[in-house]
Amino acid sequence: MHYRHLIPNSTAKVLLFCLLILLTLGVFLRFANLDRKAYWYDETRTSIRAIAAYMPTSPEAVFDNRITGIEDIKKYQEADPQRSITDSLYVMAKDDPKHSPLYYILVGIWGRIVGDSVGTVRALSAIISLLGFPCIYWLAIELFGSNLTAGTATALMAVSPVFVLYAQEARPYTLWTVTILLSSVTLLRAIRLNNRASWVIYALSIALGIYTHILFNLVILSHAIYVLIIGYPAVANIFAKKENTRKIWLPQVWINYLLSTFLGLITFTPWAKFIWDHRDNFRMSYLTEQKGSLSFFIKSWVLEISALFLDYKGSSFIDLSQGKDNKFHYLVYLPILILIVYSIYYLIRRTPKQIWLFICTLIVVPILALTLPDLISEGIRSTVVRYFFPSYLAIQLAVAYLLSSKCFTANVSHQKLWQLITVVLISAGVVSCAISLPAKTWWSKSYSYYNAQVAEIINQANNPRLVVNYSWYNSTQLLSMSHILEPKVKLQLLAEPEVEQISLNFSPEQDIFLYNPSKDFQKDINQAGFELKNIHERGQLWQLKK
Repeated sequence: MHYRHLIPNSTAKVLLFCLLILLTLGVFLRFANLDRKAYWYDETRTSIRAIAAYMPTSPEAVFDNRITGIEDIKKYQEADPQRSITDSLYVMAKDDPKHSPLYYILVGIWGRIVGDSVGTVRALSAIISLLGFPCIYWLAIELFGSNLTAGTATALMAVSPVFVLYAQEARPYTLWTVTILLSSVTLLRAIRLNNRASWVIYALSIALGIYTHILFNLVILSHAIYVLIIGYPAVANIFAKKENTRKIWLPQVWINYLLSTFLGLITFTPWAKFIWDHRDNFRMSYLTEQKGSLSFFIKSWVLEISALFLDYKGSSFIDLSQGKDNKFHYLVYLPILILIVYSIYYLIRRTPKQIWLFICTLIVVPILALTLPDLISEGIRSTVVRYFFPSYLAIQLAVAYLLSSKCFTANVSHQKLWQLITVVLISAGVVSCAISLPAKTWWSKSYSYYNAQVAEIINQANNPRLVVNYSWYNSTQLLSMSHILEPKVKLQLLAEPEVEQISLNFSPEQDIFLYNPSKDFQKDINQAGFELKNIHERGQLWQLKK
């Protein structure tokens, strides 16, 4: 459906100008303060594996009870000229093969050539995120045939708080976003054209997607269900020898789809072999080992969906996980939820089945795949915002269609109302990004959320020493804080939580801090005549005095 005839040329020029302004703002938001927020533990894994080509357990070597400096732990995230991208691939395959390698290959090359600082490494994600603008525009054109809807979808993505947030992380989610959009538009194009070239391009998009993120399988499943449902009635009519069958839905389309998907997936065989060879290291995530209440899940889902358009509280998910959230806080998100539900309803009522079914499958399949296991058995997979990116993109398309349709209806009073809603929704995204931009931490930093505050406390001391005993969690958090701790901070990294090592190197002239000491270690310290004071409870920071 085209809207050009409903929009005067002067209005079209104003809309184009607004879109360019929002795109410019979107670019600025993605590149501003790239190195400000804490480099959280998932990002440190990017640097260790892809750039430095070390095993994540390598930092254990510096936990030898000696007093050392920040650089001795930070070096495990810096490029080493003697370690190649092949070494990085080996590390990724052996250590944790569930992470598809394409992004890590790109960031490994980027880090070795451009630089390995926090801002530089994150810049690659920001650059890749810009490809999402033309991709979502193209997909909207393929679905709706409307420049207005395509422009609205692009504008919403440009200032979407959640997409801006993850555009500033050294993780594969911006590349995953691009491959989701690219595979979706190439599928629709292949169905429409049904020629060899279009299906080959779709197969390539499948290969790119599966090599970017293992959860791209949910996108493949969504596409499969869509093709199956759309094509089944026509194929049934063929076998029934009915003549009113749409030409494009001959069995050859199904064959081409299956062949293209198979070819795309078969390219994953080399990495699948790595996964099989190192299957013992295919670790179960903590996301499958925890359990949440129904109330916890509902609140989390509300925050997740709303973050697509409004995200003004950086501690929202952190407060929820600690049971300290404000129930009235969720009322702010109610209008957004209503808008999303209505946009899906409006889409189904006003567009052909081929359009609304594509968007709805992309929304529903990932949601069901991630939420049902959590509700039926154990796990908190459905509380991870970034896993729902396919659904988020589809929701944005549905909302874009609603807004672009309603803003230029024949009813002038309705036009004004929906134009106001559009302005408010886009403004909510801009304000959310403006609040998040200068922040040193945000909910997306997960267990590293408090690291910036902890590091600031330590940095304020005149002669600080940080004592950390070895554990996977402690070493990872220390790697995160190594980017924000000042060079004056000394580290004492203990192989075992032994009080004797602290006593041997104790100096009353130093400000001694302990990070995340176990209860048994705290007990041993107190019995040795030291006094422990918890100076940041949530950040797990203690101060030691004689």
